[in-house]
Amino acid sequence: MPDTVELNLGRVLNAQPLEGDESAICDFSLEEQNAAYESQGVQPTVSPNFKPVVNETVTYVVAVVLINDDDEVLMMQEAKETCAGKWYLPAGRIEQGETICAAGEREVLEETGLHVECTALLMVECARGTWIRYVLTGRVTGGTLKTPANADKESLQAKWIANLAELTLRATDITQLIDRTRAYKEARRNKDNSWHGDQLPCLRPHSKLLLRLVVVIKKRATNRVHVLISERTSWHLPTCEVHPGKSLHSTLRKFMVDLFGAEVAQHRPHGVLSVEYDPREREDGACLTLLVAFRAPLEEVPIIGKCVWHETSKELGEQLLMRMEGKLKGWRSNRNVLKLMQCREVNSNAAKTLKQRSQFSDTFIKRLGLEAELEGHQGCVNCLEWSPDGLHLASGSDDTNVILWDPFRHKQIEVIPTPHIGNIFSVKVADENVIATAAGDCRVVVQSVAGALDKSAPLLDCACHIGRVKRLATAPDQPTLFWSAGEDGLVIQYDMREPHECPTQSKVLINLCQKSEIKCVAVNPTKPHYIAVGANDCFVRLYDRRMIKLSMASSSKKTPPEPQKSDCVQYYAAGHLARENAGIMSSKLSVTYIAFNSAGSEMLVNVGGEQIYLFDVNNNRHVNELQIPQYLPQRPHSTYKSCCQPNGICEVNGVSSDLFEKNEDCACFFMKRALKSYQRKWMSDLYGAARDYLHVIQYWPDHRQAYVGLIRALAALKWEEEANAWLKCFVKLFPDSENTSQVKFLVEELQTLETNTKLDEVGVKKVDDDEKKMRLDSFDFEKRYLGHCNTTTDIKEANFLGDDDSYICAGSDEGIIFIWDKRSMEIVRALFGDNSIVNCIQPHPSACVIASSGIDTAVKIWSPSPELKMLPLQDGKMNSRIVKGIPTVVETNQRRMCMDPFESMLASMGYQIEGSALDGSSIQEVPTCRTS
Repeated sequence: MPDTVELNLGRVLNAQPLEGDESAICDFSLEEQNAAYESQGVQPTVSPNFKPVVNETVTYVVAVVLINDDDEVLMMQEAKETCAGKWYLPAGRIEQGETICAAGEREVLEETGLHVECTALLMVECARGTWIRYVLTGRVTGGTLKTPANADKESLQAKWIANLAELTLRATDITQLIDRTRAYKEARRNKDNSWHGDQLPCLRPHSKLLLRLVVVIKKRATNRVHVLISERTSWHLPTCEVHPGKSLHSTLRKFMVDLFGAEVAQHRPHGVLSVEYDPREREDGACLTLLVAFRAPLEEVPIIGKCVWHETSKELGEQLLMRMEGKLKGWRSNRNVLKLMQCREVNSNAAKTLKQRSQFSDTFIKRLGLEAELEGHQGCVNCLEWSPDGLHLASGSDDTNVILWDPFRHKQIEVIPTPHIGNIFSVKVADENVIATAAGDCRVVVQSVAGALDKSAPLLDCACHIGRVKRLATAPDQPTLFWSAGEDGLVIQYDMREPHECPTQSKVLINLCQKSEIKCVAVNPTKPHYIAVGANDCFVRLYDRRMIKLSMASSSKKTPPEPQKSDCVQYYAAGHLARENAGIMSSKLSVTYIAFNSAGSEMLVNVGGEQIYLFDVNNNRHVNELQIPQYLPQRPHSTYKSCCQPNGICEVNGVSSDLFEKNEDCACFFMKRALKSYQRKWMSDLYGAARDYLHVIQYWPDHRQAYVGLIRALAALKWEEEANAWLKCFVKLFPDSENTSQVKFLVEELQTLETNTKLDEVGVKKVDDDEKKMRLDSFDFEKRYLGHCNTTTDIKEANFLGDDDSYICAGSDEGIIFIWDKRSMEIVRALFGDNSIVNCIQPHPSACVIASSGIDTAVKIWSPSPELKMLPLQDGKMNSRIVKGIPTVVETNQRRMCMDPFESMLASMGYQIEGSALDGSSIQEVPTCRTS
């Protein structure tokens, strides 16, 4: 029996027909169903001898959804009088003796003029038991698209349509079919095995309409998957006859009651696994195999029929669970929290997905508003930290106190005094009873809450740093280990299990020997041996601490560190910044914050005086990518589609032109974005334009205008060597362009470049050759986020939002909280968060809650406001925290960062700078920045 059951289950999962007599056995016939109705006093309405006959007693319909490489749907215009001129999918009734696929291919040919090959059955829809629609997809193999000149009784014309909103539809029921097809194709492109493969209806004749069940349940004791098997006559999957006068769900319910009793435990259908139909032998019946899962464990589901539970093999059980995961995939794409909560009961993977989707969703982000202001500090709040369980929030301030909050009740739990005599810049919550702080008095203090209140001696009071201590970092896998980063260029490691005596017992992990002031430090959450350090330059140094020997701290300010091994550290920086700052020590820029995503694969960096950058830790892009290659890589790419104006020379309005989601099959997208960046010339725009032009060259090497754009961008960057090299390459690849006016203009433009653009700056310190080499070997960013301003403070943060890290958030100098979509880089929400500056923004570890702070003395808690029909209301009033005119705010911030430092200082003091966007004439809702 087990071998037969496993074999039949395997055939069903692979959409193959069952063989043998058991495939036609019926456990719950129409005669038995009529008897059950009569026992309830209900008169049967259908003869027990009902026989399905196509287009007489049953109607089978086929619909075909075809989507091309441009994501356009094949639609046809109806010719029938009742709906003439309206649009619909190619669809129609299956004729007698015609298979499902043959009917689909015939309908497409008749209504659109195209030959197709059906490749997959996507959906089966039923209206009562006598009307069934099969939804197919496939690929075009030939034919000519029908035009109005070829109109006939089948249709007026056919078109590939990108936006259905442009059409008058015959019925809107097809929109869900199209959405389902798009989701299926996306899953196939991503090789998502939780969706079924390219399965088609299988050929097997049936004289009746049958519903076969694969009922799945888990046994609590073993966590193994079991399947229900009927013992009637022979071992087989439970099968019933579909009632022609009832819906399929009604038939399923009646059959489950017959198997498990009137108190049948809660269960859920998870879709059709296979369809068996072959009318070529004059049999118009069909068999649908349906996957059904119980939420309760096997131990709690009694059986009253002649059935038993069969424990499947581990491999087969995983396949069945994966099919249920495929159902979950559809819910994931819709972010349906309620359905995820239901699915969580039968699929353990749904719990994680529920957490991801319910924390920071699109809807929640749009509804974010101020929930509370927590008052208690007497100075600026410089740091925030959630407890690991998310129940409490700690804040550190210029008043040298730490306050432990209950943010959900908006109450103080404790005001914790510290021995610091300088501003607190960092706080960490080891647990509810232990707090670690770092401050401007060059000290690191660890104390218990009870001990601090009793004024007992701290657990640790370290004064090994000789500069302000800006950040603390902890390791997720080692709760007793943490690090401090100071402006003396040291990262010191602490282990609370070991004694500490300053400075003889302190352990220095990283020593930049005061060449750089370390501003921040972060630990990779999945690979805690990687520790990232940011200093008062544009570089992030990612160290492998397994390869670093700890040294002892010294009170001497000029003690040289041991030589740093290049194989224990990798530098990261935006390419243009790495090139400009490779050989010098400049204080114009600083890395104010580093954050890793939950997977540890991405690193978010907030660069003071510049933008926010996202680096891919695993797939590294080198900063020398713009140098002329020895050969141009011919990367795989789709055929170039001129979906915009020729050569992509097209104006794009608004700030969001740099924030579109990628369309990697369209060179025009990159050309438009590059042109906009080149013309706009905000911070990093010229380099971003050059990278976009290079991308087009790599994927569409025959795109001449991309070479011209790249050369002009390099010239604007004053990268004379690279610009000349690419010009020579361009002329070599396209000899006919050598004497054109365009090339002559480029030659003249390059000749005007100053040959001494790299003159040494007076008073600028140089770095040694080894340091310069490591800087030039930096890895480049993947994405950049524009909009905020980070020029006034050196503690400004940037963080990922949500368990799936779908969003980016950061504070800004004008007091605004910005939230970006991580993938598209588009600003999705901006909120007024402070009267002056927002420095800290910390998302809750599991809920859709954000804590922020800045120059104000209050800590602010942000959460989604009630829906109220999606109006921007909060407590019955208009939500005044929402920033309007975001493009103007962004432009103002970008101009501010490009200003002369003296002008920036005047603007921060409230003066109007004539001729600037900061003169107050173009923006009224944004408060001016001031220094902290």
